[in-house]
Amino acid sequence: MLVFAAANLVLFAVPKTGSTAYHLALRGKADIVLAGRGSIKHMTARKYDRHFAPYLAQAHGLTPERVAVIRDPLEQIRSWYRYRQRPDAAGRPNSAAGLSFDEFVLATLQDDPPSFAKLGSQRAFVSDRHGAIRVDHLFA
Repeated sequence: MLVFAAANLVLFAVPKTGSTAYHLALRGKADIVLAGRGSIKHMTARKYDRHFAPYLAQAHGLTPERVAVIRDPLEQIRSWYRYRQRPDAAGRPNSAAGLSFDEFVLATLQDDPPSFAKLGSQRAFVSDRHGAIRVDHLFA
């Protein structure tokens, strides 16, 4: 997540949407950079609403507009597949080693997918618990 105080913007890092690339490109212009551990870098809109937005308002007088990038769902699944096929993932519970892309996709569609096929939802990432979108600007 990147916070730009002068522009009054916060840029969410939705997983598997190119967030590492745009974070590297923009981090020098950001006033606050949340990076490193996935749970910090990839803060959901819900967590932002509960914890970080109140901090920004109280400590810095900021109520930034929220910006996020999402990806075509099939391309996001393809990216997760490649990520979970990498050699250093072999033997881990989330490894998809030995699976075809078709098998991986079918596993992601199960009601209770195996651990390697639990990908999360881009919509849930940018929504509140009722499903309302919590970002002001959403880009493909």
